[in-house]
Amino acid sequence: MANIDAYIHVSGPPGAGKTTLGERIRDKFSVKDIDDFFNEIGVSHLSSGSASTTKKYINTIVKNMNNWIDLSKINDPRPIILVGLSYIYNAESEEGIHLLPIHAQWNYNLDISSDILFTRILARGKSLQEDDKKVLKENIEKIKKESDNIYANLGYEFSDWDKTWFEIDGLIHLFSKLSFDYYPDIWKFSY
Repeated sequence: MANIDAYIHVSGPPGAGKTTLGERIRDKFSVKDIDDFFNEIGVSHLSSGSASTTKKYINTIVKNMNNWIDLSKINDPRPIILVGLSYIYNAESEEGIHLLPIHAQWNYNLDISSDILFTRILARGKSLQEDDKKVLKENIEKIKKESDNIYANLGYEFSDWDKTWFEIDGLIHLFSKLSFDYYPDIWKFSY
């Protein structure tokens, strides 16, 4: 029986639970964390430098993403899901946020408060002075607000972790009942 190869993107700020969600569904989906693409070229989501340098990073990441998807379609019949932030934030660039051109059939943005994000990021082992904590909290709030606006404009569904898991679990059951091939051309990224 052939599988339906659906494409889902789950985004959300650092600490929202994207990686945890990806790990939970890894047995049913071909899951890739977008952070892996950044790590492969030694770049973080927070960039500095010119806009042209940032665009060069994005072009490399897009190429790597397309290669991974092509290999996944050949080697792994399970539906594909990407989890992770789909942008580079560059405070030195006029644009600020540079989006990766991800086009998915189902798009989710994990909605979580800035206070909870701050607590989770500190729990990841960051030892900061009080002044640094204040700056971190302000940056989290600023980046979350900007990224929420972007994902809202792109039509992402905002939901908490449990609701997102529930909907993806429903998609898993839907895919298991379908028996036709489906790979839309919109999966190819370009920048």
